[in-house]
Amino acid sequence: MPITEKQREQRKNYIGASDVAALFGLDPFRTPYDVYLEKTDKLERDKIITGAMERGTFIESAILDWFAHATGLAIIRNQFRSAKSNGIPLGSHCDAIASDNGFPIEAKSQGAYTTMEVWGDPGSDEIPDRVNLQAHAAMICTSTILCYVPVYLAYRDFQLFEVQLCEEVKDAIIDRVCCFWEDNVQKDIPPEGLPSLSVIKRVKRTPNKVAEIDLALVEAFEESNQILKNAEKKKNEAQAAILAALGDAEAATAGSRNLTYYTQTARRIDSTRLKKEKPEIAAEYLKESVYPVLRFPKSL
Repeated sequence: MPITEKQREQRKNYIGASDVAALFGLDPFRTPYDVYLEKTDKLERDKIITGAMERGTFIESAILDWFAHATGLAIIRNQFRSAKSNGIPLGSHCDAIASDNGFPIEAKSQGAYTTMEVWGDPGSDEIPDRVNLQAHAAMICTSTILCYVPVYLAYRDFQLFEVQLCEEVKDAIIDRVCCFWEDNVQKDIPPEGLPSLSVIKRVKRTPNKVAEIDLALVEAFEESNQILKNAEKKKNEAQAAILAALGDAEAATAGSRNLTYYTQTARRIDSTRLKKEKPEIAAEYLKESVYPVLRFPKSL
């Protein structure tokens, strides 16, 4: 279930269960710097909805339905719990809570092409570190000793994992969350490391403000850009060499490898022609995007 505006505002007041893995450097999608920017309200609202986000939103309800059916447990959905009463700036928007025992439930799904995170045997706690830490955070906030993790995995269907509370992990989370909140969020000091590029692009910026930065940063960017251009050139040369070796063939073998160069058809809208011949239709479906572009003018 997508979070509400109220929940979005609440999240600025504590570290969320889904933030914890990033603080440990164990989230493949986010960094501690990302969490810092979010908690200090330095980001514009992200309007991009990815396929994974959309899948998670729509399939969560089905996963919870399956969990209730498979376990026979009654559940209460979309529950918020906080550990702030214990002096811990940690909160968890649990997907659900089992009404019989109060254990939190974190529903997850994984697409067919996601390979960076591995799930083990059903019934075990062999789940990605990111999810394990989120489950522990949920247990801290609900003062419980077990978290259910029902998932839908492509090619494996619905499966249930269970995470039991580990006191060492619990203590590590509390210590990291409290230190990060005090040292970075409250003092407004960025943590070490870098933010994700997609996140730092969303930073709120002051119009016409000019900052002084280290020239070495610009030179490093330009050097990396040149390396990328050289690599692209080498790639094109390597492709040309392969096609030259093919001669007039459409396929080839290279040791144990096969390759093909078959013709395929792509269909797309001819936007130039559409704008010329049907400008009113083109204008109706025109989508405007506003975004900053990194450039290096000779003077400001």
